Amino acid sequence: MKKLFLVFASIVSVHSSLSFAQKGNQDTTPIVRFGKIAPSTASNANRSPVNTTREEILSDPRLIVDPQTNKVVSFTFSMLPKGRDLIGPFKIKGADFTPEIIKTLIEMRDPEGKILIEDIRVMEEDKMLRSYNSIILNLVSK
Repeated sequence: MKKLFLVFASIVSVHSSLSFAQKGNQDTTPIVRFGKIAPSTASNANRSPVNTTREEILSDPRLIVDPQTNKVVSFTFSMLPKGRDLIGPFKIKGADFTPEIIKTLIEMRDPEGKILIEDIRVMEEDKMLRSYNSIILNLVSK
């Protein structure tokens, strides 16, 4: 009887482990990324600043969430141009840059410095509002 109980307990333990592993593979954490810049680099999953140009930023000035069943609700945008004071922070509702930010980027004489995208808030599929890691971009000239 004792051996039968041990065999049964082992089967239940293995089944529970497999069920947990299977659920873990199905549940993917959304990634917030910046525009057309490669998701593996300019996203909240990457903890290092990414080099990019003003042209790349202006080609698609918004945050994108993968999977797209999630939605960016708000974020904070700041710029630290090389040799100048901090511009911002600007609190933005939605995923798109405001016309004011786009105009500031276009009018920058020397497009070098850092762009900080912080306080990223995402409404996920389960209708829960969650915060995401910041995205840091190094703005470089061509």
